[in-house]
Amino acid sequence: MITIVLNHIKGKALVFTGHSLGGSIASLAALHYLCILSSSSTYAPAPSVLCVTFGSSLLGNKAPSKAILREQWADSFCHVMS
Repeated sequence: MITIVLNHIKGKALVFTGHSLGGSIASLAALHYLCILSSSSTYAPAPSVLCVTFGSSLLGNKAPSKAILREQWADSFCHVMS
């Protein structure tokens, strides 16, 4: 199923967004999508991905944070909180 979706949106920019729990789910979905793109040469060049969340809870610990920094995905995430 995911392959069908990836082929349909191939080469297009993608935005994940959500509020509260939906923001956490959007972040996880964006991370999953970025992982799929980075592990497959089929989808190169990788389309731009943006994840914007509003009031979502924090995800994970230092390990996911280090992985996001290592893969240079930090620019793909914007978390808005007040």
